[in-house]
Amino acid sequence: MSVSVLALDLGGTKIASAIVGSDGGIVWCDVASTKDGSGASGPERLSQIALKALEQSGSQPSAIGVAIPAVLSTVDDSVIWAPNIPEWDGLDIRSALSSVLPVPVAIEYDGHAAAIGEGWIGAGLGVDDFVVVAVGTGIGCGIVANGSVVRGVSRLAGAAGWMIMGDDGTSWERLSTSEGITDLFNESLSLFPDSVLSASTTPDAVAIFDAAGSGDLAATETVDRLARRLGIGIANLVSVLNPARIILTGGIGTRGTELIPGIASAVHEYAQPVSGADVEILTSPLGTSSVLLGAARAALCAMENDHPVDKKGTDL
Repeated sequence: MSVSVLALDLGGTKIASAIVGSDGGIVWCDVASTKDGSGASGPERLSQIALKALEQSGSQPSAIGVAIPAVLSTVDDSVIWAPNIPEWDGLDIRSALSSVLPVPVAIEYDGHAAAIGEGWIGAGLGVDDFVVVAVGTGIGCGIVANGSVVRGVSRLAGAAGWMIMGDDGTSWERLSTSEGITDLFNESLSLFPDSVLSASTTPDAVAIFDAAGSGDLAATETVDRLARRLGIGIANLVSVLNPARIILTGGIGTRGTELIPGIASAVHEYAQPVSGADVEILTSPLGTSSVLLGAARAALCAMENDHPVDKKGTDL
């Protein structure tokens, strides 16, 4: 009999769910809003998502894996602080899901889940030292060193978006995601006012990347400067961690064709020179699914050996 698990990637605006086989194949998937409009509580919304997955897929998963951008209790995996989903603070994820499907549940910080997914069937397969850098609404990382996921004392290792990039305390995330990209575009627009995006006061990242691909000078300048900012942060990671690979993922990170040359240039310029020469920078072959697949892998580990919280998902 084939084995499958239910994987959930919880975010501030949407929840991705999938039924995943033991080989990493996704046999069913869906995306729903984090809030359903009815005011359902966190436990109710999780139950709704899980029930929908079971009904629509026709599967009976053997375990559930959850990834969430939150501080998780080291005792029972409950949510201590979820800055992107504040109403879920204190949520007991395991109890909410076990009431729908009484199977083992693995819960991971989303950066760690991304590292688990890449190490399982992504760009980290067969590599003992790598860093996943997810760039989207924010910046998060998953670190694998000597073949093991680095979690940290509070299960938050890899929260690299908090790195300070200036003496005024500005963070890497602030400079290199939504607000920072808008600032960069507005500065570029003052140099190239004839941009096709000039009528839009706050074009989103997709529009900027698409315009850059069409040769728009303001958009191209924005992307080039963004790549350099991302590269400086990645150079710091390379110097500290000496990884074999940097794996880019996330809605912005997957635009590797446009970003990697500038990132690589900054890494060459600023990283510890030996570490900088030894690192490979590439885009994840899993697209934006590394977190979801990492949750699935953690679920498979929990199913094989219902191991305690501090061991979940470590056997890549």
